[in-house]
Amino acid sequence: MKNYFHLSEFFDRGDAKYFREHDVQNKIMAWQKRLNPIREALGEPITITSGVREYDPNSEHAFKGEGALDIRPTDTGRPDLFIRLAELLVQAQSLRRVCFYPIGKNFPHGGFHIDMRSHKKVYYVSDRDAPEWSKITEDAFLFHVKEEYNQTN
Repeated sequence: MKNYFHLSEFFDRGDAKYFREHDVQNKIMAWQKRLNPIREALGEPITITSGVREYDPNSEHAFKGEGALDIRPTDTGRPDLFIRLAELLVQAQSLRRVCFYPIGKNFPHGGFHIDMRSHKKVYYVSDRDAPEWSKITEDAFLFHVKEEYNQTN
């Protein structure tokens, strides 16, 4: 399968020592394997809006565990891509936690957080303007995304 993501796309900032100490490169390669089929099925580019955060040690983004990413379709003018990406995230058996970020001050276009922190697949929706998550069902997750992008039909 084609690799759609360059290693540099996963870095918010940081130094080589941190990446070596936490085996970040191998973890990123695992994320590439998880994301490539999703990107291929979407048929459009995906932007990683936040990847490795060395400066945020209590976050999954610190990659001390398996890591976490915030993603969205690159073309933010197409609501259908956000909905399709949400559907693909639901279908992806390689993911464990998926959170929808509605459009707000922290995510001006909206987006998704994905990580491996849970033992089974769980879904969340974030508060619009604060990083507070509420656990929801898969159906509610898809409903929130469709409602946000005005396609609840």
